[in-house]
Amino acid sequence: MSGQNFSKKSENGQILILLALGMVALLGFTALAIDGGMYFSDRRYSQNTADAAAFAGAHAAALALENANIFHTNMACGSTAVLNAKNAALDAAIARAASNGFSIERNLNNQHGVEIGCSGENVGGYLDKYIDVQVMISSTIETSFAHLFFDGELKNTVDAIVRVRPRSNLAMGYAIASLGNVCANNQGGVVVSGSPEVTISGGGIFSTSCMEFAGNKLRVYVSPPELGVNYITELKFVPKTSGDDTRIQPPPVKATRTLPNMTPPTPNCSSLTNRGSHSGSGTLLPGRYSSIRISSSNHALTLSPGLYCINNDLSASGGSLTGRGVTIFMSGGNFSVSGNVSVTLSAPTENDPPAMRGMLIYMPPTNSGVISMYGSSGSSYQGTVYAPRARIMAGGSSTINPTYRTQLLGSYVELQGNTNIAMHFSPEENYQLPAFMDLNK
Repeated sequence: MSGQNFSKKSENGQILILLALGMVALLGFTALAIDGGMYFSDRRYSQNTADAAAFAGAHAAALALENANIFHTNMACGSTAVLNAKNAALDAAIARAASNGFSIERNLNNQHGVEIGCSGENVGGYLDKYIDVQVMISSTIETSFAHLFFDGELKNTVDAIVRVRPRSNLAMGYAIASLGNVCANNQGGVVVSGSPEVTISGGGIFSTSCMEFAGNKLRVYVSPPELGVNYITELKFVPKTSGDDTRIQPPPVKATRTLPNMTPPTPNCSSLTNRGSHSGSGTLLPGRYSSIRISSSNHALTLSPGLYCINNDLSASGGSLTGRGVTIFMSGGNFSVSGNVSVTLSAPTENDPPAMRGMLIYMPPTNSGVISMYGSSGSSYQGTVYAPRARIMAGGSSTINPTYRTQLLGSYVELQGNTNIAMHFSPEENYQLPAFMDLNK
């Protein structure tokens, strides 16, 4: 095939073009990765700053409410004390943001500041009062490559809301509350039986299940009326006669929202001296007891101030039972005081650990026993009775009419009798949870 010439184009240099394109793509992905990392790093830092600033403001508000002795019951958004708490929250949030390199405003108009809200709304059965500290942080990220694909600045905007609730009694300050959600076999509900006239001052009634009025010509008065008589599932009237004219003031209202979970800390019993069991008269010291019993009209038993941890029964069917400044923790068994006993029991009015200020009887969720609170004429109980899985029975007759300055919180609570029953609820005399904060967003 001589005489034929072949020409062949050279492919030299094409790899350089591919290499250049690959380098551009590689540099682009690298730049995007750097920009993306900067974006998320900035967002995380901004969110941490917003959270820290909101918590700092909330802590300042909580401290101001505590120092001004503001409770759930007396908190008013327009009061001087609450306005001072809001200003303290603003200053603290701004200072904390500044310590992290952000100068924020005293409003959220530019999505870069702090705003303090206050609410006292009825949330379907109880008043929920709180201060909200909201912080928003906006920042601009300086990019290496992203601006080639996106118009405008690349910004982060984050926010945080911390809610502060004031010092509060358990069960949002209701004087009587059923915490059981099953309305059967005495497992839940509030029941008023017999023919008493019940006056509850300073606190209302709330049942997380049913409410029953079983008697003849019952009279139940809650004062002030805005504290209310509320139930979640069912309202029952069971008259003893066809002419019954039971009166409940204010009328019961079906609530749409149950009470929040508010659990007090368990007292420390392990540090107490084991004192065995006791029966009869005497003066007892705080400690761990197997049981405490008095049964004779000649018995006079005095409990010295402090914490009493009992893993079996405390029963009194005669004589007198006196204890001022005491917390009775029933880890097991029942608390039973009959109408033949002269009773004077009051919770501590000052902080005196391991006893609990304002807590008279504490029956933990592991104990589903019974608390029977009766007593002869002139008897008195003062302080919170907290028994979330137990039955609480209280009341009186013509010869049994003790004074109740208590808060009764049980799975099932029953008031019974045929005479006047007066219950006085004072926030200061009962157990209180301190102001607390909750990250709401």
